[in-house]
Amino acid sequence: MQIKSKGISEAVLEVKNMGLAVEFWHVKLGFPIVEQWGYHNWQFNNNEEEVWATWLYVGGNTRLGLWLPREFDQDQLTEKNESISKWNGLFDD
Repeated sequence: MQIKSKGISEAVLEVKNMGLAVEFWHVKLGFPIVEQWGYHNWQFNNNEEEVWATWLYVGGNTRLGLWLPREFDQDQLTEKNESISKWNGLFDD
């Protein structure tokens, strides 16, 4: 079976240090920042003081996400250990 693809819409890298990652990808390589998010109590927010995720435009229709490791509550960890077909949501870790 062959799957035809037109390209990649987005890719995400999990990083340990957002400051160093942004310094490399944005400052050194020059990819513009599209958006930044905060993350608190298992919710994404627009708090840019504590940046948890950074989206960069890398060309064409593609953006690159830089995300810090996500914390999961016990229910999410239990679900995450199930088969992916049983997930109610997506886990990015």
